[in-house]
Amino acid sequence: MKISVFLQHIVPLCALLCFVSACSENADAPPLPTEPAAAETVPSTPVPDTAEEAVEVEEDDPFEEFEVESDDEMPPPVVDAKGGIRIDATARLPKYLAEYNLFKDPANQVPNTGLIPYYLNTGHFSDNAAVMRFIWLPPGKRATFHPIGRFTFPPGTALIQTFSYSQKEDPAKMRLVETRVLLNQPGKGWNLSSYKWDATGTSARKAVAGGLVPVSYVSAANEARDFDYLIPNKNDCKRCHENEEVVFALGLTARNLNRDVDYGAGTENQLAHWIKQGLLDGVPEDLSAVEKGPEWSDPATGSVTERARMWLDVNCAHCHNPKGAGSVSGLDLSITQENPVRWGAYKPPVAAGRGSEGLRFSIEPGSPDTSFLIRRLLSTDPSVMMPPVGRMTAHTEGAELIAAWIASLSFDEVEAQQMIAEQEEALKALQEQAALEEQK
Repeated sequence: MKISVFLQHIVPLCALLCFVSACSENADAPPLPTEPAAAETVPSTPVPDTAEEAVEVEEDDPFEEFEVESDDEMPPPVVDAKGGIRIDATARLPKYLAEYNLFKDPANQVPNTGLIPYYLNTGHFSDNAAVMRFIWLPPGKRATFHPIGRFTFPPGTALIQTFSYSQKEDPAKMRLVETRVLLNQPGKGWNLSSYKWDATGTSARKAVAGGLVPVSYVSAANEARDFDYLIPNKNDCKRCHENEEVVFALGLTARNLNRDVDYGAGTENQLAHWIKQGLLDGVPEDLSAVEKGPEWSDPATGSVTERARMWLDVNCAHCHNPKGAGSVSGLDLSITQENPVRWGAYKPPVAAGRGSEGLRFSIEPGSPDTSFLIRRLLSTDPSVMMPPVGRMTAHTEGAELIAAWIASLSFDEVEAQQMIAEQEEALKALQEQAALEEQK
């Protein structure tokens, strides 16, 4: 916040406090009038019929950073098991997650009617947390299918992610740490907020400034681990969810959603289930024609190359694409990028700084040990690590997959020299562009 804006708010507050103090010292002065607190209500507002997938998000509320985030003030959960979901896409995101009435049983994340669990073939790495994902669309509204890019969602759509860990004391019991809400607001676009769960896992409060949460958990390999989990603030969220000042939803693509899911009554293709539930339009009649992405950790779902490219697309391409913040490096890790020069083969450092550690190439085909991409994936140094946000630990298994892919890459001498020459030309163009930007 700028100093001038801060003074605009703090000076009147100081004046008010002085006035209250003066009144309390004067026994004959009448008490200051008080007003009864108004009950908080969530209005039911119709959602417009049309909207774009991503529009500019509104300016952040300057008062949000003054909100108190003490766990001592966490109220008892407000759960109405008989009531429906309460989402007003035109209002500010509420202070407490329970105000949405998303879950019949918050502690066990049992969704209320209308909140649909969804599953990805490959999710982003989140410090080994178990991630539960849900989607809610306004009644009568549908998402629009896209064969390659992100689906388009109508105003009022809410995407929910809850992050949890197996507890050391009882590995079968999950500790809820954080729930993230991404709400598509009419005329404003996607708005984001994180909610921190209390120690009992029954109530979650908005964590405007983010924060660290000490976590002790049991890994999939049955190892006890301890670390500080980072709840992102809104600016952290935008670093991944924003390209060219436009906020968007991540992960919801045809290739990542095209999978079978056990819905209790039997296994069904997830896209087919969405169509049946009236959630999705524009899907080809023949679902076998829809691309299906691999699960990064399952060799049965794809080759090393296919799984590595999927992992990079999900974890890195939101930034490293032609419109992302990482475009200044010239690196495009989108799964649809077919040119090895663009996805980093023989690519020299541009904006890596200490991240290159003196190595020549981001990806040196056949040599993961001399590829600085691997060093950055394994680092937890904020000035070196990639991705730079969204994790506090290294995804060792993911880095091992990328290393295996790099080791499998092979180009003959002519191809290699041609790519090196192209990378040098690209580097020169990027440096010239950077020089022009500095002159503006």
